[in-house]
Amino acid sequence: MSSTNETPRIAVDEVEAAKAIGMSVHFLRKDRRDKRLIPFYRIGDCVRYDLGRVREALAALEEGGTHLKPRPRMPKGVAA
Repeated sequence: MSSTNETPRIAVDEVEAAKAIGMSVHFLRKDRRDKRLIPFYRIGDCVRYDLGRVREALAALEEGGTHLKPRPRMPKGVAA
């Protein structure tokens, strides 16, 4: 894949970014146009994504998981 002497790239194109997050290029293009949830750089006509920043943005959007809501308490004197 990559040699040990190769320095990691700072930013990737939309095709590689889409593969990295398991989404389509269409999703990224639509996001850039409308919601702007996924951070990107525009350099002239080129669009690039920093995968570290993309991961942070996705982590901020995370929902669900192991967080449990506390059960509501029953008022005193009420039988369950």
